Amino acid sequence: EPKPFRVLDLNVYPENVLMAHGIQQVLGYQGNELRYYDELLGGRPGTQNGGRYLLTSTKLWDLLAVRFLLISDTVRVPGYHKVLGPVETAAGSRGYVYEADTAPPYARVVPAALKLEDDSLVPPTLADPRMTGYDRVVLLPPRAPVNPPPLRSLPAPSASRARVTAWDAGKITVELQPPARDSSYVLIAENWYLDWRVTVDGKPGRVLRGDHALLTIPVAPGARRLELRYDSRSFARGKRIALVTLLLVIASFIVPPAWQRVRPRA
Repeated sequence: EPKPFRVLDLNVYPENVLMAHGIQQVLGYQGNELRYYDELLGGRPGTQNGGRYLLTSTKLWDLLAVRFLLISDTVRVPGYHKVLGPVETAAGSRGYVYEADTAPPYARVVPAALKLEDDSLVPPTLADPRMTGYDRVVLLPPRAPVNPPPLRSLPAPSASRARVTAWDAGKITVELQPPARDSSYVLIAENWYLDWRVTVDGKPGRVLRGDHALLTIPVAPGARRLELRYDSRSFARGKRIALVTLLLVIASFIVPPAWQRVRPRA
């Protein structure tokens, strides 16, 4: 299947096996995993009550672009159907594969945004079954550097559709077809981090944290193409500092003996 999409593995494979094979998974463990993402799921999976929103709201699966579900027994999951199983894994466990009836979008055009006064209210709001479609309004933290107009009623979904045309680690290209008629937000099911950069039709844009943990890019009317790149300036600066430090250490071993050999000749 063409990427990107996510797989929700409910204990068919050990923690990060899918990730090791280049498959995006919803769960797993990484020492530097983002707090906002864990909060969106309802707490870090593996802890007490961890992942409570994820496991009680299949609605949240749509937001996270969960295309496939791996589970060790047959179940009835609204919006998903069985495509394979039972099969035995290399680890000896039994598994079934379920697929979404309709492939959830990895990126979508959202016509409106709403700032909530308390950031902690966003995850339970998104997981609430009464929440309308994620393609109508994106929730922003109170300190987001934008001021969306007051939302008096929910707008209709945008006629513009976002399509991921290129995807790789740290690089995403999204095309809007047709271009958005009004100012909108492109919501991408990818973890937000401060080192993401974006250009919109070749011009620098702004990357926001929307729906608590996901990449959100404001776009003007007529926007057609977004190119995102993960570019950690602090990491690059750290590499330069480490290189200079290494050169100084090497010099400290080479220069003194060389200087001692030169001095008697002088």
